[in-house]
Amino acid sequence: VQSLFFGATRHAKQFDGDVDKLPVDAWVTSMTVAFEMCGVADPARQAQLALAHLAPTVLQGWVEYCRSNNIEGGGTMPQLVAYVTATFGSHCSSYHALVMLVTSAFKVSDDLVGFNKEFGHLLQQAVVAEDSEVALNLYRAVMPSDIQRELFDETMAHAEDPGGD
Repeated sequence: VQSLFFGATRHAKQFDGDVDKLPVDAWVTSMTVAFEMCGVADPARQAQLALAHLAPTVLQGWVEYCRSNNIEGGGTMPQLVAYVTATFGSHCSSYHALVMLVTSAFKVSDDLVGFNKEFGHLLQQAVVAEDSEVALNLYRAVMPSDIQRELFDETMAHAEDPGGD
């Protein structure tokens, strides 16, 4: 069944939370069609198979959600769909993005480009996307202090001495 499912979904896009590229409904529909084609009716098995079509950041969020909500065994497809919909496909998604911004930790200290990309994606989802001062404060709050000192102390030194002297 697993190989049949992966054959049926080999061209399906991985859901990365960017609903402009792949709306939640489209991802759910592609998974549902594949389940029907392969005869997978068990909601727990559906969830297991669908996890392979989540980007690592979305998968990590799902795993953390399951852990914090005592969902055993990776959950069911209805639970996964509810999580993805609430997180990325509704008005709650901006709140979730804001929570992720506030509570996130800089996980890979040598990947500033990756951090900036994830931060920008979350910021676009958050309610504060238009407020650059709030965005900068959130950015500084989730960055490790050693990198923060390197970036912002230098920036502040240039701001205090605009002549460069």
